[in-house]
Amino acid sequence: MVYFISDGNHVKIGYTKSDDINKRLKGLQTSSPETLIVEGLIKNANERDERELHKLFKDERQRGEWFKLTNRLKYFIGLVRRELFVSKINDITYIIPPSLNLHKAMGELEKMLIIRSLERCNNVQSKAAKMLGISRRVIHYKIKQLGL
Repeated sequence: MVYFISDGNHVKIGYTKSDDINKRLKGLQTSSPETLIVEGLIKNANERDERELHKLFKDERQRGEWFKLTNRLKYFIGLVRRELFVSKINDITYIIPPSLNLHKAMGELEKMLIIRSLERCNNVQSKAAKMLGISRRVIHYKIKQLGL
């Protein structure tokens, strides 16, 4: 399973084969001065899914598997908590169940975030990129890649 454990400002995106998340939490707590809490779990995920999440949130990476708890990451964890991914694309709302391939669900989430940021920035790519915390070059590439 992939887990999201937070100290309030940062979140660890990790993977464990064990179903006992409390054991993992206790192990991490011994080396942390802050109180750690489990923010979310993806039970049907594997190590590849964890790596994909690390790539998706690479701009938020602080050290190792710890990431800054940005609004983008909070939003994603909120979707994980509700055990579904909600994507609104072209005024159509898609509910993507957790049993769907995580890679495809993340692609839908990425598409939705880009569309939403472009709408909020009147289709100005540089402003949308700044909102997402990525470069203009990356958003341009993603727009072309996703066919937006």
